[in-house]
Amino acid sequence: MENSMKPSSFPSPLALLLLVVSGFFTSCGSAPPFDAKAVVREWRAFMDQDYILRGGDKITVSIFNNEELSQELIVAPNGMVALKRLPNPLRASGKTIGAFRREVQAAYAKFLNNPEVTVSLSEAALRS
Repeated sequence: MENSMKPSSFPSPLALLLLVVSGFFTSCGSAPPFDAKAVVREWRAFMDQDYILRGGDKITVSIFNNEELSQELIVAPNGMVALKRLPNPLRASGKTIGAFRREVQAAYAKFLNNPEVTVSLSEAALRS
């Protein structure tokens, strides 16, 4: 009678599964850590240089250490925005976020000492 426990030349399905799973977990352990702050910096740099504001965009204007001046607003159809404590509205439409931020900073610098201003796009207007 032949030996029914003869070694096979093919590995068992369980052995193959263990090999694949262990390889998966080994490769996951060597991935570099995710740097969320770097992603945010890159996104802001992109938006500062490339995104052109237009009527209907929802933006957030923040002034560091002056929360009462920070606000979220929508660029008017005529391209203007009225910011707190500024006597006249500013034109946002047609400008990059970075250019508009510099204009807001210059306007607030007339009565604040070295204001730190950030402008971010909260929601882009729908294109028609």
